[in-house]
Amino acid sequence: MVRSVLQRYPLLNNAASATEYLANDQTLFAAYRDMHEHGLDLLAVYHSHPTSDPVPSRKDLERNYFDTIMHLIISLKTDEPVMRGWWLGEKDFRQAEWEVGD
Repeated sequence: MVRSVLQRYPLLNNAASATEYLANDQTLFAAYRDMHEHGLDLLAVYHSHPTSDPVPSRKDLERNYFDTIMHLIISLKTDEPVMRGWWLGEKDFRQAEWEVGD
């Protein structure tokens, strides 16, 4: 099944940290409300790893609340960002296939 991203919802980080992330409730609920109003489905979530590879960390698995959507992780440890997609479980993960379209 081919699905396309139509909208992106950046959320504020309540942790105000480069290594820790805690989604701001107001921006999260505003995103859900907008998605509902426009009939959009949640396809993926994304976050960055500023100093490590784009591979799920232990913390990513522990804080996974969306096991039916793709998780995109963007590594910023090199000059050129690297992004990989993952399906996360409670204790494991597997790489997801995806592609950037026009």
